[in-house]
Amino acid sequence: MWFQFPEGVTEISVQQQSFKMEHEDGSGNKYFRAPAHFAPIILSLPKFKAVADMPEGAPEDSGPVIDSSSDSTIAQLTASLNASRLENEQLNAALASFRAQNDDLKLELYNLKNDLEAKEEPEGEAEPAVKLGGGKK
Repeated sequence: MWFQFPEGVTEISVQQQSFKMEHEDGSGNKYFRAPAHFAPIILSLPKFKAVADMPEGAPEDSGPVIDSSSDSTIAQLTASLNASRLENEQLNAALASFRAQNDDLKLELYNLKNDLEAKEEPEGEAEPAVKLGGGKK
């Protein structure tokens, strides 16, 4: 979307994005392009105007300007994110393995305690675990 700068202005910054003059017509009016979603912000500034049609002689709209430094930053952040996701998956797998191992050890401990208790009780003298006939005499 094309916008016209007020007289004496050749650059604007909107939400940390800078826009510079891209075209100057024969009357000295200066124009720039910005994404349409910035229009309400730009048009709320004094003397900035939206231009319905591309100014005569302005360069053709060739799409967004590609900033190679932001592309490399995006690539680095994407690679870092993918590495973090892989590490997270590996940690979750290790955690699941440790939990299973912990469960096995708990079961083994329970069985060993039962075996030990059974060996410590003299045969024939063990009290029944449940007393039958608990009625009053």
